[in-house]
Amino acid sequence: MSRLRLAIPLMLAALFLTSGWQAATLMWANLCPTVLATAILSIPYAPFLFVIALGCLAIGVVMLIHAFHPLPTEENEKEGVK
Repeated sequence: MSRLRLAIPLMLAALFLTSGWQAATLMWANLCPTVLATAILSIPYAPFLFVIALGCLAIGVVMLIHAFHPLPTEENEKEGVK
C-alpha cells in the first residue's frame, strides 16, 4: 500500500508537469510569429493557455510535495505512521 501511495502522486505529478509544459509550448507557438486569435471576436489564445500552463505546473508541484510529505489520514494515525 505504501508503494501505491508514492506511485500515484508521482504519476499525477508527471502528467500535470508534462501537460503544463505542453500548454506553455503551445502558448509560445500561438504568440511568437503572429498572435493567433479567434475568428469572430479576435480574442487571443495565448493568455488562456498561460493560465492553463500555470495551473498545471502548480498542481504538478503540489503533487510532488504530496508524494514525499503526504497529509495524515485516520488510517495512518491508528497505525502510528507519521
